[in-house]
Amino acid sequence: MRQETTLPASAWTRRPSEAAAIDLGGNRWRHLPHPDVSRAPLVFRRPLKIVPALLLLATLGACGTADSTTEADAVVPVTVAVTSVSAPTPLVPNSSIQIDGLGFADGTLTVSLEGTFVPEGGAPLAVNLVLSHDVVSPSRLRGGLDGNAISELGSSRGSFSGRLVVTKVRDGQRASDSGSLNFQLVESLTPSLDALSPDVVFFGDELQVRGTNFLIGAEGSSVLTLAGSFTLDDGGSSVDTIGKVALLATSRTEATVLVLPDLLGVSSGRFKGTASLENLHAGNANGEKSDSVNHELTLARPTFTSLSSFSISRGRSVQFTARGLLPLLSNAGTDQLTLLRLEGQLLLDDFSVVPLQGNSALLLGFELESLTYDRATFILRYDDLGAANISGQFQGTIAPVVYYNGTEQRGDPFNCNLPGESPTFCKVEIAPQTQVIFAKFLDDFPQALERFGLRNVEALVKARILDVMRRDYGGLSIEIRDTRPTDYVEYSVVEIAGVDPNHQDLFGLDNTCSGENGSCKDTGNKRFNDVIGGKNALSGEKGFPSYGGVFVDSFFQFSKKKGNPALGTETFDEIFGCCSPELGGNTVQVGEYPGGSRDAEIAEAIRVLGNILGNTIVHEVGHSLGMTAQGGADTFHNLIDKPGAIMDNGSSRPFSERAELDGTTILFRCHNRRYLEQILPKPGAPQGDCIP
Repeated sequence: MRQETTLPASAWTRRPSEAAAIDLGGNRWRHLPHPDVSRAPLVFRRPLKIVPALLLLATLGACGTADSTTEADAVVPVTVAVTSVSAPTPLVPNSSIQIDGLGFADGTLTVSLEGTFVPEGGAPLAVNLVLSHDVVSPSRLRGGLDGNAISELGSSRGSFSGRLVVTKVRDGQRASDSGSLNFQLVESLTPSLDALSPDVVFFGDELQVRGTNFLIGAEGSSVLTLAGSFTLDDGGSSVDTIGKVALLATSRTEATVLVLPDLLGVSSGRFKGTASLENLHAGNANGEKSDSVNHELTLARPTFTSLSSFSISRGRSVQFTARGLLPLLSNAGTDQLTLLRLEGQLLLDDFSVVPLQGNSALLLGFELESLTYDRATFILRYDDLGAANISGQFQGTIAPVVYYNGTEQRGDPFNCNLPGESPTFCKVEIAPQTQVIFAKFLDDFPQALERFGLRNVEALVKARILDVMRRDYGGLSIEIRDTRPTDYVEYSVVEIAGVDPNHQDLFGLDNTCSGENGSCKDTGNKRFNDVIGGKNALSGEKGFPSYGGVFVDSFFQFSKKKGNPALGTETFDEIFGCCSPELGGNTVQVGEYPGGSRDAEIAEAIRVLGNILGNTIVHEVGHSLGMTAQGGADTFHNLIDKPGAIMDNGSSRPFSERAELDGTTILFRCHNRRYLEQILPKPGAPQGDCIP
């Protein structure tokens, strides 16, 4: 049983964590959970047309009256404006025309060409042609010269002169505006290649391509081919290679290529050969090819360029910037990933040395959602070092390793440049693990304080709760915070709410049970990111309470007048009678405390409420840390109850004990305190007091 209540014992489960895995050479690695291009040349641009609003004026005579037009009756004029029209030159079938302006967000829009089309070798034709279009944004449209438009023109070769018209219809009103447009239409384009740069690239870099007649968007693809030999850095062997990749063209003359392993492979080295382009027009299997040009290109090893910290601890993130990393990709025919490789030795605080050389080098996974070509986030987790509470110092090299379809490429070691050491020799402190607890006060917490008459001293009640939590977990590597951590990625959350959403008047409930291995007890605190709160659907499906947290309103059960007859005590009513309206008291007013006539009574009410809430939170957090530390996997409370023992069963913890009245001291039993000092030791801290 892990709930603070007098109800019968229950069990519950926690959602299993999600995981992703990728197979790399027989090892399974487990991990926790172009914008629209401009079209050149610019054909038309003019100032924004302003359409004046309709102004209705009712004139009243000296002795006469007139009906006024209400705001609801006013007609909002339909407006549309075209400020520029641009397109690549020349156009080919499926080219796009960009229209910038205003008023494209609502109404029914029509985009049309109006003017004259002269087919190659033919007579001029009058054109009034509706184009397909997409609304890119309220200020941008994209018109398409698709197959239907080409058929209407009667030829895929010729020239057009006229204007592009945008018409908008809304609520029976119509408005239009236009911009001039002239273009040459050709059936296909033959590309040319002038230059590729830079000469040294990493994965994820953009190779700049300059030339002529590149295809853009729906027109088709301009494909770069590199053919020649590739000399590997490792061993100097050469292999014949042919790599092909589509350009991302931003204009007829400029494009980029994202450097990926499918171009030259994953191994670093030097390419020497020829580069050429081929235009594959949409709907045509055969393309037009450029002449080949000689080219050399170096694919560099991946490398880290910076680390955010040289001190790590469990649950805390380290940010890497880099060149040439490979994000996770696992689909038909492609598997790729980057890992962190540490080679050297671990010098542990217990004076033992762990060698990490050769095949024993440590390979660690990055956070997959953070892994890009130029940055990654590493979080030290429970299993990374083989145990939860290893601390000391790593000495050696830090480097990325990329994997692509079964091939490994090690990156260059990071340059730490420590005085008196080789440039790539690094030292990283591994600090003892710290469990961060975020005390999250929910929105109904202030309302719950109204029953006690203490809403206007909410900040003081919260402060007392946090003081109790910090006192009870003092001398341990546990941090209590009331704001969400930004420096830790793994941290636990405990929610402090008003009313028990389970409708059972529970004082508190730890619902973090995952049910792994058939047990709900997290012995050793393997999970650092528990959430004591929210709904555990699996628990609810089994018929047990599913909402976790600590519930302020439930503690009114200790009232003799208004609470549970089996739990109620006159002492509760005496303490909170000063301020609780339900008990005949007067709510603490803004500015009344401190400095008022009731300071002593209000101070005691704040202290007692903070105590009963604070040590209940400590109790529920204790469950999430794996307590009680005695008995088997299904033992959650102390086997023998003793006065003041935090992890006793809830029914054995009366109000006077929780409130810490009459000199009562709240402590962990010694077996629990020593367990906490083992899993979350604080360097230099003495053993804490405990109840035998």
